[in-house]
Amino acid sequence: EGADVLLLSTGGMLAEVVRSADELLLEGISAAVISVHSLAPFDSDGLCEAADRFRLVVSCEEHTVVGGLGGAVAEVLMEAGVETAFRRFGLRGGFPEGVGSHEYLRRVNEIDADALSRLVRSALRESA
Repeated sequence: EGADVLLLSTGGMLAEVVRSADELLLEGISAAVISVHSLAPFDSDGLCEAADRFRLVVSCEEHTVVGGLGGAVAEVLMEAGVETAFRRFGLRGGFPEGVGSHEYLRRVNEIDADALSRLVRSALRESA
């Protein structure tokens, strides 16, 4: 549980999201982490209820930000009129770059815990 940011994770991103939440806590940023196990059915009411308690909501996924969890969260928040700041965290544009281990590819493509922490810090500054 947290008070500043709600991090929604799906698939293999959960460990990176938890690492980021731990890193942010050391800086005084309190993050709640929810593992979203299913996009269909999607718990729209639960999301809106949770999102209302935070300054920032971030969807975190290991593939493109188009569609998927980020798209579902954006649709639900917009249609419900929830005014919490929202960011999508994942791959942006084209195919991922590089060849190597899973950890290496996350780092190179900026979808690791450090990149997520940077996004959260920046978005919280913008929403202040």
